[in-house]
Amino acid sequence: SVVAEGFHGKGIRLTTCSTGQWGKLVRRPLAAGNFFIGEFDVSEALKNTLHTTRMGRPFDRKPYKVTGLYKYKAGDVFWKYVNYKIEEHPEIKDRAAIYASFFRNHDNEGNEIVLNGNDSTTNPNIVASAEVNVIPETDEWTPFEMVFNYKGDIDLDELERQGYSLTIVFTSSTDGAYYEGAPGSTLYIDNVRLECEEEK
Repeated sequence: SVVAEGFHGKGIRLTTCSTGQWGKLVRRPLAAGNFFIGEFDVSEALKNTLHTTRMGRPFDRKPYKVTGLYKYKAGDVFWKYVNYKIEEHPEIKDRAAIYASFFRNHDNEGNEIVLNGNDSTTNPNIVASAEVNVIPETDEWTPFEMVFNYKGDIDLDELERQGYSLTIVFTSSTDGAYYEGAPGSTLYIDNVRLECEEEK
């Protein structure tokens, strides 16, 4: 949600929450706070939760790095969802995630490719990725930076035709897509900036 107490003006707050009795009924007991470039497909919410997130938008520049500010506090008790039951694991500390993926947005036959909660970092069409490896808990606005690591050269003609897409992802629980996380985990973000390589 948008909050008034950002670093400069408003910011974003992402919180992992229990989905209550309804969530238990439909076997979706936990929802992590997520913010990403892409769209949410509500038609998949009860059928295939991992595919509700359609990550990425066409992008015609070569991303170099993402910077910004964050605050993070993990919730008190980590949940795992095993055999349709919530298991509490107070010995496990929840973790936030901040990462980005740059990928080819169509296959050789011209079919659309988007990323989802299952393959947002592993899809073979990803040509570059960036990640904040460690996100320590902090009550103070703390800078982060992640630089894109390219697997190889990209096709500049395809880039100009918007044949690549970009997503940047923030979540209050790294494994929230699998209903694992700590209710109350909260990630604040602000002043996010994407820098691209200069055109030659």
